[in-house]
Amino acid sequence: MNPPTTSRKQQALELVREIRRGVEEFYRLDLKLRRLRDERLYAELGYQDFLSCCRGEFDFEHSRVYQIIQAAEYRAGIPDSTNGGQEWSERSIRELTRIADKGKAAEAAAEVLKAVQESEKQAASNPDVKPLKLTAATVCKFVDTKLGVNRVEERLERWRRREDADHPQLNAYLKELIQIIWMSRIKMTPIGREAWASLDKESAKLVDHLLVEAERLVEFLRDRRSAPQGDASGCEVNTAQPATTPCLIPFNE
Repeated sequence: MNPPTTSRKQQALELVREIRRGVEEFYRLDLKLRRLRDERLYAELGYQDFLSCCRGEFDFEHSRVYQIIQAAEYRAGIPDSTNGGQEWSERSIRELTRIADKGKAAEAAAEVLKAVQESEKQAASNPDVKPLKLTAATVCKFVDTKLGVNRVEERLERWRRREDADHPQLNAYLKELIQIIWMSRIKMTPIGREAWASLDKESAKLVDHLLVEAERLVEFLRDRRSAPQGDASGCEVNTAQPATTPCLIPFNE
């Protein structure tokens, strides 16, 4: 008689249960790290200090050791989960560490557990309801509410900052452009009409190019100035490259 075969779903459920039993391993790891530190057992291995031992034996940097210990300290004051084997993961606990007061963090944790329990009850009676999971994403939403964090507004602000970084600040750029045009005109003013009239053929072409570009700039600025506020489309702009021949006019410094 062949033994009964285990379905793939049963295998998946068993794996999930095993993984859930292991997600709180960081808490037990913290207890061992504390003993290694508090009893100075690292000295028996030839290390001068606790952090050197963590780096040498576990490849843990200071920030990682701090994360584990801080998460475990918060976990000690948080109620256990009773939601079908779901456990507090280190990532979910780290979300709670954003709340500086451990007592308030424990209150937020209790609210998360209650919401998860209620969602599971609703899902049991209504298949259209998707139950909450005890994940870092779930905890993050409750912590955001506690701290008054608006993720949508934060994303918009990050987008604005990226826009500012990717494009020149318009006011500053316009002021700089005005200075360049003004200084260019001041430098050319002392040059008499006779000098302009005696320009060679190549230099005269430069003046023609300058006039074309000046007209294009005026056209562009008028178009942008008259566009409705918030309209980024505008009309088509002539983007032809200006002449690259070096200027031969002897500017007075």
